[in-house]
Amino acid sequence: MLPHRISISSRLQPLSFEDRVALVIKAWHFFSPIKHAENLAVLGLPPIKGSMQPLSVLQFIQFLGKIGAVDDPFMLVSQIKDLLGAMEREGLITAVGTGSFVMAPQHYYSLKQLTTLEGEGWAWLTPALGPEYLYSYFGMYAVHIIGDKDETEHGGTGWILSERHVLTCAHVINGMTIREEQHFGDVTCKIKMMHPHPTIDVGVIELAEPCLTAPRDIGFRDPNIGEPLYVMGYPPVPMACEAPLILQGGEVVNQGIKGYRGDEVFLYSAIARPGNSGGPIIAKSGQVLGIVTEDRFNRDHPHALFFAGVSTSTIAHALSELDVDVKLPIETYE
Repeated sequence: MLPHRISISSRLQPLSFEDRVALVIKAWHFFSPIKHAENLAVLGLPPIKGSMQPLSVLQFIQFLGKIGAVDDPFMLVSQIKDLLGAMEREGLITAVGTGSFVMAPQHYYSLKQLTTLEGEGWAWLTPALGPEYLYSYFGMYAVHIIGDKDETEHGGTGWILSERHVLTCAHVINGMTIREEQHFGDVTCKIKMMHPHPTIDVGVIELAEPCLTAPRDIGFRDPNIGEPLYVMGYPPVPMACEAPLILQGGEVVNQGIKGYRGDEVFLYSAIARPGNSGGPIIAKSGQVLGIVTEDRFNRDHPHALFFAGVSTSTIAHALSELDVDVKLPIETYE
């Protein structure tokens, strides 16, 4: 569990982002059948031979006081109830009965089965913790790519695939002279080679040295019609000193269309701006659905845009045809 102490001075005070993350992780462990005996010991309760009873919200609140996570855990009843409700709605925990504690009578088990990929980290908490968590967690792996065209600075977005490979669009690579030295967050990396696909808008930037940290727990999958999603990237903002990381919400509006050039994309309703190209399109459920590519629009109606993405299966196909030693981490649900 995260070593985290919650400080709160009022029952009505909203929890900070860090407090909510810490509480959700603590709750996941507390209601886990695997941790049952250990948690009973912390509560000072004897194990019941030959059976296991689900633990209650009241016991979780008492547990937080026992481990010193908060001075007066009963001040957090309302906030804890809301967080556990979000976890239950998203299938992270399962309600299995009620007790006599009127304010939060539920008993829970943590029964969600994690895939091999999910078990490597905490991306699967995204549905319960929402966009703020998605922005923080996935934002660590979305990088800003800088280049020049016509003596003007241009930019695109990339997704870290490995310690030395960044996924982006072919048109990001081909549309500007990418600077040999890139600043990805706090890390400075030198580019060794660029690999744009000749017909699919997918490319890989290969770095000279392994200087990045790639996610171990974030899987790729194809989009489903109507599912909520978020587009993440670095579009330039007028009058800003630098391009910030921007998150924009929407949903899948079409799972796949073919263009007259033979390309295939899916469509979504989130707004993507110049500079978003190559950035991840992330499902609310916590997987990457694809990357932002060129928009579809009618020159006679320039404001009636359709926003397009290259799907996971198309990216995987493109990578198989490129001379790069990297694979897409596809979620196989194993």
